[in-house]
Amino acid sequence: MPGTATIAFKLNAAGGIVRANVVQGSGNRMLDRLALRTVRRAAPFPKPPQTLDGALDFTIAFHFD
Repeated sequence: MPGTATIAFKLNAAGGIVRANVVQGSGNRMLDRLALRTVRRAAPFPKPPQTLDGALDFTIAFHFD
């Protein structure tokens, strides 16, 4: 099942996920859920450097072939 799902997520200062959502679907709900679950299961992420104040936002495209 090919497709690309784009996930946006925000991390707090401890590396935990504040929010995660699909910002552009692949056209296949199963692939979208898989991409979102992958981000959530990767948490907690390493703590960002203390020089970065506040939460960090990321957007990642997951390509499925």
